[in-house]
Amino acid sequence: MKGSQTWNVCHSLQTELSAPPSTPTFGSDRLAQVGFSQVSPAESFYVTLVDFKGRPAILWTRHHHGLVARAQIDYMDGDWEEVGRLLLPPPGQNAIPTPVSSMTFDSTQELLWVGNEFGRVSGFYGTELTRYTSFKAGEGPVRQILFHEKGVISLCSRSVHMAMRRGPPLWHINHDEMKDLRCMSYTSKGTSEILVAGLQDYMFTVDVDKGAITKQIPTNDHYTIMKRSRYICAATKTGSVNILDSITFNLVKTWNAHASLINDMDAQHDFIVTCGYSLRQQQSYMLDPLVNVFDLKNMSSMSPIPFPAGAAYVRMHPRMSTTSIVVSQLGQMHIVDLMNVNTSNVRQANVLTYLSMVEIAPSGEAIVLADAECNIHLWGSPSRIRFAELSNPVEFADPEETQSQMDWNVDTPLNGIGMPYYREQLLSAWPSHMVFEVGAPPPKVDPQMMSSLKVTEWGGYGRNTRGLKRNQVENTRTAEKTSASLQAPKFLSEKARESANDTSSERRISDAADAIVATELSSMKAEVPVMYRNVEIKYSKFGVDDFDFGFYNKTAYSGLEIHIANSYANPLLQVMHFTPLIRNLALQHTATACVNDLCLLCEMGFLFDMLEKAEGSICQATNMLKTFSNHPQGFSDFCHDCHPMYELSKRAYEAGHYLSITSPEAKQLWVTPGWLPEEIGIIVDQGNFFCYQGEDLKLHLQRGIHNITVYSLIGLAANIDSGQHQKSHLVSLVNVAHSMPSAPAESQWHLFNDFLVRPIKAEEALTFNMSWKVPSVITYQVKAANNRIDNSWKQNLDTSLLYIDHNTNPGEKTYRPLTPQEAPEEGTIVALDTEFVAVRQPEIEMNSDGERETIRPIVYALARVSVVRGAGEDEGLPFIDDYIASKEPIVDYLTSYSGIVKGDLDPRLSKHNLVPLKLAYKKLWILLNLGCKFLGHGLKQDFRVTNIHVPKSQVIDTIDFFFVKARLRKLSLAFLAWYLLKEDIQLETHDSIEDARTALKLYKKYLEFQDAGILETILQDIYRTGREMNYKPPAAKKDGHLIERTETPPIMGENHGLAAGQISGAGSMPPSGPTTPVRRPIGLAPGTAGSFERSWTPGKGSSLGSGLGGSPLR
Repeated sequence: MKGSQTWNVCHSLQTELSAPPSTPTFGSDRLAQVGFSQVSPAESFYVTLVDFKGRPAILWTRHHHGLVARAQIDYMDGDWEEVGRLLLPPPGQNAIPTPVSSMTFDSTQELLWVGNEFGRVSGFYGTELTRYTSFKAGEGPVRQILFHEKGVISLCSRSVHMAMRRGPPLWHINHDEMKDLRCMSYTSKGTSEILVAGLQDYMFTVDVDKGAITKQIPTNDHYTIMKRSRYICAATKTGSVNILDSITFNLVKTWNAHASLINDMDAQHDFIVTCGYSLRQQQSYMLDPLVNVFDLKNMSSMSPIPFPAGAAYVRMHPRMSTTSIVVSQLGQMHIVDLMNVNTSNVRQANVLTYLSMVEIAPSGEAIVLADAECNIHLWGSPSRIRFAELSNPVEFADPEETQSQMDWNVDTPLNGIGMPYYREQLLSAWPSHMVFEVGAPPPKVDPQMMSSLKVTEWGGYGRNTRGLKRNQVENTRTAEKTSASLQAPKFLSEKARESANDTSSERRISDAADAIVATELSSMKAEVPVMYRNVEIKYSKFGVDDFDFGFYNKTAYSGLEIHIANSYANPLLQVMHFTPLIRNLALQHTATACVNDLCLLCEMGFLFDMLEKAEGSICQATNMLKTFSNHPQGFSDFCHDCHPMYELSKRAYEAGHYLSITSPEAKQLWVTPGWLPEEIGIIVDQGNFFCYQGEDLKLHLQRGIHNITVYSLIGLAANIDSGQHQKSHLVSLVNVAHSMPSAPAESQWHLFNDFLVRPIKAEEALTFNMSWKVPSVITYQVKAANNRIDNSWKQNLDTSLLYIDHNTNPGEKTYRPLTPQEAPEEGTIVALDTEFVAVRQPEIEMNSDGERETIRPIVYALARVSVVRGAGEDEGLPFIDDYIASKEPIVDYLTSYSGIVKGDLDPRLSKHNLVPLKLAYKKLWILLNLGCKFLGHGLKQDFRVTNIHVPKSQVIDTIDFFFVKARLRKLSLAFLAWYLLKEDIQLETHDSIEDARTALKLYKKYLEFQDAGILETILQDIYRTGREMNYKPPAAKKDGHLIERTETPPIMGENHGLAAGQISGAGSMPPSGPTTPVRRPIGLAPGTAGSFERSWTPGKGSSLGSGLGGSPLR
């Protein structure tokens, strides 16, 4: 081409590419001339710029990928040469060298990593290939090496190993299905996850940060090589390449690259290049003379690269997207552009034997070759060779400092010894939270026990009198120290067993409870006092009913349970409960006919009524918090009919002022004792707001000039920050004196820390500590409303729900609503039974003894409520039989124990009287406040799941009537029905109506026995027969066939001394859980019937627990 033509081509390219046509430089050479040629129909032109030495420097190409500029200096320049050669070190001192099994350049440091046949990975530094580090990665050959910012990942046949570049291991993974691993690749998650595969039936994903297998993926293909590009490209042992999605690992496309097998493969940007073997006529494998190329962008094959010498190895250039390097086994190298495969630059490596491996550095400035004689050849330009594109400094071991020798004798002056000077923080300067005491002193041995030991040849042995369990270690360091934290009390079952054997245990329990009250609380302390810290519920094999809540609360005010969703709101609920304005408004509204299932005011009324009836017993705000969770605006969102509450909250918001606690000046005020007043006076005059307290308030009240409104401090919620080892939480501090029917002589402040309740002084309640006790919500109420407890709602209770039938489903009804002539009144007996479903499985962990310990119990939801008339002409006829429409996902219908199947609670499929939980609950609440007595068998669990508190005076529980305390065993409903009523119940499943009727009949029998004076005799006969029958009724017959009866899971009764094997019906259960046949109802799809799984009754050391589906002990 002539000069003018050359300039025109460059100028046109410059116009389209915005690239300067004039003398761009690469290294020390300037571009000198341009050549133009038409290459193929797919390419409109092909331009080569060459430097003054005639070497190709840059390529401009137009083809189906668009116009591409490739700054392609021939990196294998004339000054390229072998810059280093190294014999791979042998695996042992006297061992012979071994061939290289894998090698690769580090992506971020000037290191070359090599793996051998014995699982050892070695690192070499720089062009001199100085030995850097070496570590054992596994057994067998090292198949592949990947790099991570934290270290090196090595793959062996049966393991994956990650170590720091300095050598210390980070993690090592083995698995039974890791049989012949060959390759690995990073996934779509970047360097945080790898995919591992091989000549085996499973692939694995590994979390690099955690060093753990996250997924085991079955595969039909066996893989030998993996490369990550746009996709994960995996070569199979049959000569094909599978293109896998890097997220799902699904097969996107299969490319048949070679007839027999693939020897080497590389993938970069949009291209895959492979070389492999074909089976010749002599039944021998020979290298293919072509390198196959695949376009990932268009998912199509491209023109292969001819290589007559036989292509053994192939690599894509890391910096030039279409340049490939092909190498033969004898060292012949071709540098080829994929867009013009017919021209290449040929080089020859000086090797004395055949090559076994080739790798190119990420910078493109170095190539390493491995031969069969265990040599490593490093090629590159000595003037600019480097491994990584951007290298980080390599961390080397600190050099040993030589110490000057000193002539030490008796005359050497001590001041001649230099003192150390430290520029860095000493390793011994640990932060306080990382300092731990070790080396505890041995426990003291009782001399009396030593004197009673039986001596043998190997030592002495005797009875363990210290009371420690197996594998339990005594903390001798703190044995004589006063505990800084509140220790969890013993379980009620343990105390009951102790009380049966030792009458002094009651005194010890009482002493422990008194110690709580005696513990000094002070908000001025630097550390968080124990009563303000987080409290936790511990679970025994009998569940939450076995936990001694009374240990934490000796007052007449009830606490609230935790381990419930949104239980962080417990302190706020307590403050509102003791605010008479809110309390009266909520209960008055609840007593109306409101049936809105999202009404927060109704739920507050239910909760406040429960807290008052409980009189210090533990309560839970389950229903309230469930409704609260369905409101995106929380407490600011009330029922549309609750206008008074809305107006009240609106006025409080409009009149409120935000009190800053963040500035240093504000903090100084808040930590001042008594700064928060118990009474304030508010004057609003012509739009101005005035607030007075203390003597100023008294003065304004005496003058009476202004219209001043006085407000009393009801309580507050404070945020407690317990430090690094405990999460922050809220507690409430409430002056309960304002919610009493009459005002006491002085204030009565109480601390409500969930279920821990205790009285405190006013000074303690109103003293804050900005380091751990900070006020969050402060509640004032107009003083005129103090002590005005309005219970008129009980006389105005709307009972219309009891007489209305909300059932819209056609078909036969199992109940008949009450009529006004049957209106219940105080003392009316109604028989109750409920059924449950599981909405959350338990969280269980194994302790050191191999026993199961419950962290979070199983959670149940109400599924069915049946209430039966207890007297009159229609005695035994149900007037309530409600199925509950659940808003929570159900994890187990427990069909064999509840009789509930999947469609029963689905509004689209149910044929029953399906109602919201609010409606069913309100019917029971109305009966409760009318004074009705609830009769049933084992009602404690029914009340707990229903989330209602029924005073003992309104409970008739037949499980207690037929119970002898000395026997430590309570009898099931089915056994009592068989023995006393001669009836067989619960033959195939539970039915709440049947169970309620049976309990009613047992109560009638109890009254007969009591009137006749033979109750004690009958009880002795029942227990004698029960012992013979293992406390289970015999199998019943139906149509001549035996029907296996469903086992009823046990629960804790009020006597918590029941052991797992001492509960009726539990004797035949295997340790893994009961094996009860399940009746599959008509229309139930296979596999949908509820089942009694092992997770049914979690508990420590037993497969039985306390929370159970259906009504227990029936």
